[in-house]
Amino acid sequence: MTTKIINTLTGLVLLLAVAAPLHSGSILNHEMTVSVPFGFMAGDKPLPAGDYSVQVNPERGSIVLHQAGQSPLILLTNQRESTNTPPRGKLVFKRYGANFFLSEVWNQDNATGQALTPSAAEKEMARKKQPEQILVVQAR
Repeated sequence: MTTKIINTLTGLVLLLAVAAPLHSGSILNHEMTVSVPFGFMAGDKPLPAGDYSVQVNPERGSIVLHQAGQSPLILLTNQRESTNTPPRGKLVFKRYGANFFLSEVWNQDNATGQALTPSAAEKEMARKKQPEQILVVQAR
């Protein structure tokens, strides 16, 4: 009797161990591809123009930016609500002079986006003047 209970519990634990990563990977990580035509700052790291894979995990409050041949960059975010849901995923940038800063990431058909905390460099620029432009790059 004890052996049957232990075997049943072991089976349930194995099932959960296999199902949990599949569930979190397919539902919590939203992935999109974007082409950013300019170099920009993400957090305090400069990134070149190019194609990026962007994974958003709202449950963990993070995004992952990955460009082919480069190490992925993980950034912590805060949730941001909107009354509008974007029909396509998008990245929102603030421009100060010739400097671009990643500000927000929005998934397709989702009214909850992810906002990045401004870096020290962005805060310094913002002290001097308001953003000259807000740019949106849509996912493909």
